[in-house]
Amino acid sequence: MKKVSQIWFNIQGFLFPFIEKEIEEPLTEKLKQLAATLELIRIEDFVHIPEY
Repeated sequence: MKKVSQIWFNIQGFLFPFIEKEIEEPLTEKLKQLAATLELIRIEDFVHIPEY
């Protein structure tokens, strides 16, 4: 199991820059909070995305 500090490093070091590149603008503090929350709860385990 990962430590919270390891997860936070991944969020700050990889997730935020990736999202900012995709939306082509800096993330607001609220969006950073949302992204961090979704990453911590592992939202992908609860959402089914159909393949096309």
